[in-house]
Amino acid sequence: MKENLENLVKLHFLDKNSFVIDCGAYKGDYTSLVYYKFGCKVLYLEPQPLYFYECKLRFGNNPDIFGIQAALSGMSKVSDLYLNEESSSLFKEWAGSEDSIEINELRATDLIDFIHGKSFHKVNVLKLNCEGAEYRIIKDLDFSDNLESIDEILVQFHKLNKKLKNEPTIYFPNYEKEYKETTDILSKTHNRVFNSKWEFWRIKGN
Repeated sequence: MKENLENLVKLHFLDKNSFVIDCGAYKGDYTSLVYYKFGCKVLYLEPQPLYFYECKLRFGNNPDIFGIQAALSGMSKVSDLYLNEESSSLFKEWAGSEDSIEINELRATDLIDFIHGKSFHKVNVLKLNCEGAEYRIIKDLDFSDNLESIDEILVQFHKLNKKLKNEPTIYFPNYEKEYKETTDILSKTHNRVFNSKWEFWRIKGN
C-alpha cells in the first residue's frame, strides 16, 4: 500500500458518530481527510501558534472540528517548543534549532479523562505525530489504563538516536530501547496492522 495520509485514513473503522484526536495537527491535513471521509468529530492539537491559527482559519466554525493549542505529552506543564516548521519539537536536539517559544504541554491522560467525562465515551482514533513525545504519551496512557479505551492508534515513531549535523557528538536517548518498550506496551492491547514510516495499531478483537 502506498504510504500517505489519504491511504492510511482508509484503514480506519469509523462513521459519523466516531471521535478522533489529531495530535500534532500541523496544518490540518489529517483532520481534513478524516472528517471529509467519515463526517466524524475531530479534536486537533497543535502547539505552534502559526499552524494552530492556520487550522482555525481552515476549519472555520465547523461545529464538528475543534482545536486546542497545546502539545500532548506525559505531563501537564509549560515548556519550550523548539521551532523548525513541521519538525518543531519539545526536544531541542530533534528540532535542530535554538529558536523557541513557551507553550502548554497537556498530559494525555488528563485529555482522555476529560473526553470521557463529556459526551464522548470513547476515543476511536488517536493520531500521534509529535516529534519524539509519542513514547511518553503511550507510556502515560498505559500507566493510567487509558490505552485500552482507544480503538485505533496511528503513530509516527521518531528515531531519537539520530546524529545531528551541527553537533555530531549529541544523541537522543536510546531509540531501540524506547521503541521496543513502547511497542511492547501497545502489543498488550492492540495489533499492528501497518508498519512503515507510520504505524497503525488496532485494538485486539476488532
